[in-house]
Amino acid sequence: MKTLFILSDWCYTHLTTRRMLLFLVLVIGINVLLFPALQTKMGQGAAADVLDLHIGFTKAEAMEVLTILGENGRQIYLWTELLADGIYPILYTLLFLSILSLIYKKILFPASYWRWINLVPLFILLADYLENVGIITLITTFPNFSDPVVWLTSAANQIKWGATLITSVVLLVGVGLLLFRKKPLTPLGS
Repeated sequence: MKTLFILSDWCYTHLTTRRMLLFLVLVIGINVLLFPALQTKMGQGAAADVLDLHIGFTKAEAMEVLTILGENGRQIYLWTELLADGIYPILYTLLFLSILSLIYKKILFPASYWRWINLVPLFILLADYLENVGIITLITTFPNFSDPVVWLTSAANQIKWGATLITSVVLLVGVGLLLFRKKPLTPLGS
C-alpha cells in the first residue's frame, strides 16, 4: 500500500501540464493518424470490428472478426497489437494520470487518504495489456483458439472498458469539485 502512495506522490510531483499536453498530442496523433491507417491496411470492416473496440465478445464473434480480416489482416492486427498497442496504453495512462494528478492536487490536502485516486487509470493499463496478450493468443492460434482464452480475453476487455468508465467518473467528479468547492478537502476527505 505504501508503494501506491509513493507512486501517487510521484505523479503529483512530476506529471506537469506540459507533460500532460505532450501525452495528449501523442494520443490524438495515434488515434487520428496511426490507428486509422493500420485499420485500413487490415481490410474490410476492420475499423469498426477489431476486438479491442468491442465491449466483450463470444468465441463466435472473435472467430467471425478474425475470419473477415483474412490472413493479411490478421498479420497486420498481430503487429498492431505487439507494437502500436504495446505503446498506446502507456501513453493514454500517462495522459489520464497527468489530468487526474493536476486536478486532485488542487482539491486534496497532501496528507489526504484520497490522494491515491489519481492512480485509478492503472487498472485500465493492466486490463488493456491482459486483453492484448489474449488477442495475440487468439490471432496466433486462429482458428483453433480455446474457450478459456476467449473468455479471459473478453473479461479483460470488459474490465478495461469498466475501468475507463470509472476513470471518467473520477475525472468528472474532480472537475466538479474543482469548479464548485471553495476549499480543499481535509485529510479525512470531508
